[in-house]
Amino acid sequence: MAATGQLDDLVKDYLLFRGLTSTLRAFENELKNEKDKGFRVDKIIEQFQLYVAGYELAQLREYWAYLDRRLFSRLDQVYASSIRKLEVSMLKYYLINAVQNNRMDRVSEFFERLSSELQNQVEWKDWFVLPFIKNPEENPSFSMYFTKIWLDTFLLSLHNFLNVIFQSMPLPPLLSFKEEQAKLAQLQDENNMYSEQLTALMEKKQLEEHLKRKSADRGVIRTSRQDAIQGSMELMDEFYTGTQDTVTEEPKRSSHPKLQIKPLFHNIRKSLPNTLGHLQGKDDNPISKAKAKEIKTKSKAQNSPPRRMKLQEEHEKQRQELLGKSQPNKEKITTDGSAQYYRSSKEPEGQFRQGSSSDSNSSANQRMQERINIPTSFVQKESSQPVKRIPSDPLLSSAISNTKSPFMLLSQDNYTEHRSSIIHCRFSNTGHCIASADVDGIVKVWSLQPSPVTVATIISKSGVMSLEWASPTDKLLLFGNKSGCVRLYDIKDKKTTCETMVDEVHPRVVSLSYSAVQCKFVCSSVSRGRYSSEGQADNSVQRMGKVALWDMKTMKLEKDLPMIPGPVAVNCTTYNHNGNLLITGAVDGMIRIFDMRSYDCIAAWGAHLGEVYSVQFSNDENSFYCMGSDGKFLQWSVHKMSTKIQDLPLHPGATGPFTVTGPGGYQQTQKPKGKLFAFDSDGKYVLTCADTGGKIYKVDNGMTDTMYLSGHKSPVVTVDWSSATDTKMCLTGSMDGSVRVSALLSA
Repeated sequence: MAATGQLDDLVKDYLLFRGLTSTLRAFENELKNEKDKGFRVDKIIEQFQLYVAGYELAQLREYWAYLDRRLFSRLDQVYASSIRKLEVSMLKYYLINAVQNNRMDRVSEFFERLSSELQNQVEWKDWFVLPFIKNPEENPSFSMYFTKIWLDTFLLSLHNFLNVIFQSMPLPPLLSFKEEQAKLAQLQDENNMYSEQLTALMEKKQLEEHLKRKSADRGVIRTSRQDAIQGSMELMDEFYTGTQDTVTEEPKRSSHPKLQIKPLFHNIRKSLPNTLGHLQGKDDNPISKAKAKEIKTKSKAQNSPPRRMKLQEEHEKQRQELLGKSQPNKEKITTDGSAQYYRSSKEPEGQFRQGSSSDSNSSANQRMQERINIPTSFVQKESSQPVKRIPSDPLLSSAISNTKSPFMLLSQDNYTEHRSSIIHCRFSNTGHCIASADVDGIVKVWSLQPSPVTVATIISKSGVMSLEWASPTDKLLLFGNKSGCVRLYDIKDKKTTCETMVDEVHPRVVSLSYSAVQCKFVCSSVSRGRYSSEGQADNSVQRMGKVALWDMKTMKLEKDLPMIPGPVAVNCTTYNHNGNLLITGAVDGMIRIFDMRSYDCIAAWGAHLGEVYSVQFSNDENSFYCMGSDGKFLQWSVHKMSTKIQDLPLHPGATGPFTVTGPGGYQQTQKPKGKLFAFDSDGKYVLTCADTGGKIYKVDNGMTDTMYLSGHKSPVVTVDWSSATDTKMCLTGSMDGSVRVSALLSA
């Protein structure tokens, strides 16, 4: 309704744009005389005050009649008494204002015009003497109406009543553009969120590809090293072959072998350190496949027949000097296991031979006994420096070490239409609608397509204490209040289908459970609590109650279930899937199981050292879970009754009572009334209440803390988990009046 004025301006601009000036003038004139005041409650209250201050009784009654036709007549019949009280208070406000301003003529005129209408009404039997009392503000019958407290209370009640009506009115499509704008903004936010998630997934994929490339590069490095070493060994072997094959022909042709062999050793020394440098880790960058091929090709090119012939021709004169006797004693020096060099124990440092494990023929063994002169500095580097490893990627290591959550948080929606603490929030059986109730007796039914939108608003005369969906679809809703009233509400038709009263001795309806198979529901009602003279609850006396079975088609009582031992107040009830078993948890800490075919209590035992607040069957219904005021979360067997399966560890404060503190010593405490825990569709994870959010545990021979759904400003007092949709939807209701919906996706 807040967008009404903005929409009026848009309509004016449109009419002006179209040139419909006569229509524009008519529209502006109607707006000036509009009685709805743009659905602004403050303007309506101001209009009433103007009529009262101007003593315009006829206009005052006419304006109230207009609102009655326009708004009040469309409400349920249960609000007729409230509307009647407000109308009587408005007329009394008119009289009090006239008396305070010494306008007794207006008081006499009031009774002359309305005496025939008011004389048979009980509310006015004492007011006919008002014109004849000298000081009515001192009279006990009228003194209350002359106080500022009464006037402020009346105006505030009227303001709140009109405000609730306007919020509950269905909006025309043209006026819902603000909601559409909010939906578009939310869709944009969701789009941005999905884009960020997609970017994260792409980065994760790139990280995995980076890991694969590093693994492949390590394989290439190993292959390149082996090829490079093998090429160097082949070069040496060919050199030895060339010199040894020609030594027997001309043994004494050269007299200065050292001077003439320098160019040959210079080439060998240039190739060997560069090749073996990869073994030492001098180059930190990984060798690519192309470079490895180039090294291998170059090594083979050096070992080609033309190269060997050139070496033989150039150094044919010095082949005798290169030959030496075999050295029997050798020490083995290994760098990395790929190549082995042998040093004679009798030779000076710097003279090495290359060895091979192959002894397939005598000529190969003969070649491996020849010596090659290598610089000492190279030998020291080779033996002292270890092979460097490729440095690890810090991003990769952090990703590997990070513990993944079992769920990914897709989105969170916050419903803030309630003005007081939440006591119940429940998904419908289809998961498309949500029902929530607060301590003021306001029940909201809303959907999430695509953002939270209120479908229906239900106002109860007294505080709502129990809530239950009563159909497989989103059509019917059951709720009970503190006055003993149980109402069946039709969501689609937006009206109360049926209403009934429970036992007057036990008027507080604290739990409702519906069985779709039998089309019946059980109702747990308890007596009113006792209070001390200071206003504190007296817990020394145990509250009494009863559990009754009702037929939902006729809304009639069928049977009271026997409470053994009893009678005792029952806080929570739950059916199994076929409605044959009913489990209850009571204020005496006992669990009772009923066979609903014979209506007998088949088992009862003490489960908690205090009240039982919440019970629920497991996924396979072979066991059930319960929470109590002693702070324990227990699992019990259904087949072996009174047999405890496990005592699950739980964080402090998960079972209440829930407390909010404020400045000046303000403190509000709320006892649990809704569901304190809820399982997912697989029964592996449980959602519980926490300080400012919901905490998810994995249940498997104990409980493991897996995720925290934050976002509230006050303690969460009730939760729910829908299993009707593919994406897991969690509900958390808080004392700050907000209900938060979290969409999860299994990781």
